[in-house]
This record gives sequence, structure tokens and C-alpha cells, in this order.
Amino acid sequence: MMRYNKISRCAAVLICVLCFSVASCRDMIADMDALSPDTYDIQSLSMIKVDNKEKSFRLNQYETTYLLWYDVLVWAKSHGFAFIQDAEAGLTGNSGEPGRTAFFPVTKIHPADLIAWCNAYSAKEGLAYVYFSDSAKTHPVFRAQDIADSSQKADEGGNAVVTYNYSVKTVYADESANGYRLPSKSEWQYAAQGGKSYGSTKFAGSDVLSEVASLGKIRFSGSYKPNELGLYDMCGNVSEITLDSSGTWGAYGGHYANTQDNLFYVRGNITSLYSIVQSYPNMFGFRLCQTMTE
Repeated sequence: MMRYNKISRCAAVLICVLCFSVASCRDMIADMDALSPDTYDIQSLSMIKVDNKEKSFRLNQYETTYLLWYDVLVWAKSHGFAFIQDAEAGLTGNSGEPGRTAFFPVTKIHPADLIAWCNAYSAKEGLAYVYFSDSAKTHPVFRAQDIADSSQKADEGGNAVVTYNYSVKTVYADESANGYRLPSKSEWQYAAQGGKSYGSTKFAGSDVLSEVASLGKIRFSGSYKPNELGLYDMCGNVSEITLDSSGTWGAYGGHYANTQDNLFYVRGNITSLYSIVQSYPNMFGFRLCQTMTE
């Protein structure tokens, strides 16, 4: 079980005043004030088996929390892994120690950082690497910079400045490895539908949207009713990034800024939101997946 370290409530108020409306500030502070070991204590990692006739897999019950992200990040940076940019806790603007933002889903993640982070978490837990930079799968991804597309230009002093965009070079996945990875689109959709080929409810876990999703703001991971498999936030809060073995990136599930009509309906086809990841990075998070090897 992972817990948070307390931070000053004044710091949270300052973040709100600088970045958000009065109403948003009031709601965010209320959420943070409700957070304590006695009132909100989830497991940042709780993998659930999803049985599928094609390939069974494990999926985390929760969108990856900032607490888990930060814990692995600190370990990774001291073990040879490197990242492009700081991620954040929901919409709080916090990219430092988790504090009271611990259980918001992590957002503003560069996709290349996701790959390096998954490999780092696998290494931390003694599991096999999933992601490699070569087709022979002999070079695990340690540095996000090695797989991110970039451009270079000189600054006013003539020094070279490298800028990384949100496109990623080809990444090769060892699908037989037991390490952590992103789910594919088909895995994500099958799980959102409750482990069925066709969803039995309008939204992931209910026909009533307010029971399973947040509109208007990001909530703590796991704040609403789960779906039939026990998976939380599959149709709201933040959209979740996926990666297919073909190298196709996606993002599904709707997010806090969507209207009801645009949120994920488990009875219909789904459209990826990945094209706006670079423009609106705080709308996107991810959920961990593992291949079943036993």
C-alpha cells in the first residue's frame, strides 16, 4: 500500500489561484482536504485478470496515480533511466513530490516517457523488459530521448537546443514478457466492456454516467463505481493511452472535458483521441497492463 506525504494546503491554494477559476479552486481544495489515510487509501497498483479467448492479460484497476508514477520515477532516475519532461498530478500543476495530489491520475506524460517508465517499473520489480528500440529486441529502452522524434536549432547564443515533439520512433514490444506495458486498443475496449465482446451497459459499468465518470474536472483515481471487472474510470476522468503491437498509438475512454455525448459508449465503436495528446496533455493518462505468462 502506498501513501502520500503531506504538503502545505497554502501551496495548493496558490497553484489554484495562479492556474484556475475560483470555482475550480474551491472544488480542487475540497477534494484535497478529503484526502487522508483514513478516508482515501487505494492501492496504486491492483492488477485484475481479464480472461479473453484470444489472450488473457492483467489490467490495473486504477488509472496510474501520480503517487505510483513519482515513486517509480525517482527509482528510475537513480538507475540509468532518463525522461523528457515532468509529468503532473491531474490538473493541479504539481510535478514534484506527491503530497495531497498523490491519488490524482498522472497526466502531461510524453509518450516516449511512458515507454521508458514501463521498462523502469519492470526492472524495479524484477520483471522482464517489454519495450525495445531494435527489432531483434536486444536493446531495452532506458532513455526516452532515444525513441522520441526531435528537432534542433540554435538559441541566441548559438548553442544547440533540442526540442522533442510527441511523435515516437518505432518501438518493438516483446509480447511474451511479463513486464509492465500499455494495453492495446482491443485489450482496453474488451476490458471496458466488462470482459465481453459487447458491452451490456451504455457506459463502462452503468447506464447512468454520473455513477461511473467525472465531467468538468479530474477526480482521484477510483472515485466512482467500477465496471463488471472491478475496473475504475474506464469511461471518464482522463483518457487512457494505448499502444498496439503494430506501433499504433491510441487514447480511449473520454476525459473530464468531454460532454456526455462524446464519452465512451461500450455499445458502439470507439474513436481514438490520441491526435490531441500534444495539444491537451493534461487530458490524458494511462493504465498498466501485463501479459499473462502463467
